[in-house]
Order: sequence, then structure tokens, then C-alpha cells
Amino acid sequence: MEIIDRYVAEVGRNLPEKSRPDITREIRSLLEDALEDRSKAAGRAPDEGMTVALLKEFGAPAKVAASYLPPRYLIGPQLYPTFMTVLKVVMTILVVVMLIQFGVALTRAGQSIGEFVAVFAQLRANLMGGLVRGLGTLVIVFAIIQWTTPNLKVPDMDWDPRKLPPVDKHEKPVKIVELAMELVFTVVAIVLFNFYADHVGIYLMRGEEWRFVPFLSQAFFSYVPALTVLWGLTVIKDLWVIRDNRWTTASRVFSIALQVFTVGILIAMLSGAPIFALGPEAVESLGWMGANAATVQALETSLMLSMRLVLAFAILGSGVELIKEVFKLWIQPRVSPVLPG
Repeated sequence: MEIIDRYVAEVGRNLPEKSRPDITREIRSLLEDALEDRSKAAGRAPDEGMTVALLKEFGAPAKVAASYLPPRYLIGPQLYPTFMTVLKVVMTILVVVMLIQFGVALTRAGQSIGEFVAVFAQLRANLMGGLVRGLGTLVIVFAIIQWTTPNLKVPDMDWDPRKLPPVDKHEKPVKIVELAMELVFTVVAIVLFNFYADHVGIYLMRGEEWRFVPFLSQAFFSYVPALTVLWGLTVIKDLWVIRDNRWTTASRVFSIALQVFTVGILIAMLSGAPIFALGPEAVESLGWMGANAATVQALETSLMLSMRLVLAFAILGSGVELIKEVFKLWIQPRVSPVLPG
């Protein structure tokens, strides 16, 4: 029956992708066998009322799914595998960035043992600090997801199987890992550019001291309020989809609006003043070349052209994503989630 299909699909949305097919197949078999036994005992064909009674006795989909998963703490069983995947990716990125920074610092440092030890000590401090901050940010973000998404908890309240959403043949499983990573980096961007913008730049070691070279212009910071709104709405969208564990018409429309907003900001950046700027002191600190006016002008022109090219590709990519979102919305069936009667 359709209502069993919807029940099994809802249970599957709360299971890890790897074990989902086997568990949902087992649950479907149990339900069909139990329904057949009840039908024989009642001496009539199974109807909706008999099926609804069976499903209520079987339990809410999230509760049934939780019974197949081991217990976790702070971060629930549905989110824990995603948390570990995102954690590995983020930590790997941090380590790679730190190693690149270490290599650059070594090329700037002298050949003495003391300078090498100083660079290594700074790298270790930066690496440990970065790993701790990254872990803390991930735990906070995933804990917030766990606390704000009812579908990730086992409901104790009464529920009605007839109100389960319909099975969408076009629906693909929500990529929780991608959404969670987007959520983490979006939160980091909000915090970084609103509270630590003066720390955004290039860090290099010259001799025995670290030098900071800012490269963002005032034009870029004029876009930070709009970007913060965009990032905040993106956080809402990610939490929304993770909570529902599916894309709905409303969340698709919201995502399309965000894509349009993104394209608008990128076009404004492309047509406006340069968002990167390097002055003579910055060029001298980088040690690339002499800090004369002609050299600085040539460098800034090259940087501006490169940045505009990056923005143009970003606009193209966002446009493609916008078209994909519109297509997904167009093919999504317009079916009421509640059965008639």
C-alpha cells in the first residue's frame, strides 16, 4: 500500500545511506507480513484503517530508525557519521594550509637552527590552535543542528501515518555532508568577516618576525553587510533542509532566491571598485619586488584582472546552479502530503 511506502521512505530518511537499503527492506517485509497476518485473522482484505493501526503500533519513523542505530552523545546517531566526515575534511584542510604556510615561512627564514626552530614552534602553535578552534566550531554547529531539528530526535508525541509525506520518484537523498560542510564554512565566514576582519590577509615570516599583509580593499568591506545577510539566510536554508531531511517546494524556492541574491552580489562586485588592494608597504612586506609606484600599479592591475576573472566564473557557476534549482523545482511533483479523508 502507498501508506506503507511512505512510512518506509520516512524511516529511510533517518538512516545512514550505507545501511538504508537493507534496513528499509527488512522493515517493509515485517510490515507486509504483519499486515497479512492481521488480514487473515480479521477475515477481510487489509484497508487503510488496519494499516494505520499497524503503523502506529510499529512506532514513529524516527523512533524506529533510532532503534537500528547505536546511541551517541551530544551529537545524535543521525548526525554523528556526517560530523565525523566533515571533521576529517576540515582537519585535513587545516593541516594542508598550515603545512603550506610552514613551507612559505621556511623560504623566507634564514638558514640558522634558531630561525628554523622559531618557525617550527610558530607552526605548531598555529596548528594546535587551528585544530582546537576547528573542532570547537564543528561541535557547536552540529550541536545546534541537533537541537533545532526535531526530525533528528525521537518523538514521543502521538503521530498519524496518514500525514506522512508522499514518495517522490524524482527525489534524491539529501546530501547531509555537503550541507553540513557548507553550514560550517558559512558560520566561519560570518564570524571571520564580522569580528576578525582585521586579521584577514597574508601572513609571512621575514627574518625572525611574522608580518601581516592585508589585501582586502574598503570596497570589499562595503559588501560585508549584504554578504552577512546572504550567509545568514544560507544557514537558515541548510538547517531547514537538514531538519526536513528532504527538499520541499518551499525550500527549493528559498534556495532559488538565495542563488539570485548571490548572482546580484557577484555582479555588483564585478562591476564595482576592486575588492583587493595592495599598497607599497604591502608589496615590500611580501618581498615580491621593489615598492615603486609603477610596479605597484602593474601588480594591482594584474590582481584586479585576475579577481574579475574569478568573479566572472563565480557568476557563471551560480547561474548554472540557479538553472539546476529551477529545473528541480519544475520536475518536483505537486502532491499533497495528506491522504484524502
